[in-house]
Amino acid sequence: PSHDSHLSYWETYRGYGVWRKIYNEFVNEVKHRGYKKMTVNTYQRDFPNMYGFLLKEGFREVATEEKHGATKSFFEKEWE
Repeated sequence: PSHDSHLSYWETYRGYGVWRKIYNEFVNEVKHRGYKKMTVNTYQRDFPNMYGFLLKEGFREVATEEKHGATKSFFEKEWE
């Protein structure tokens, strides 16, 4: 199945805080393991909610590249 086929599944759970819980658990685990930085990439055009989430969470957009007619954004966030 294509990546897009999974979007409708996630749409069902939008607004229940599922992604927030997954994200928080992931961040807690990587901090516990001693990681000091997280990097993520996404496409603003195709995933505007993720793009906004990253900015809201304090990620910095550090680079972009044109890929397949869309802008791919690269983010990073550091913590102590």
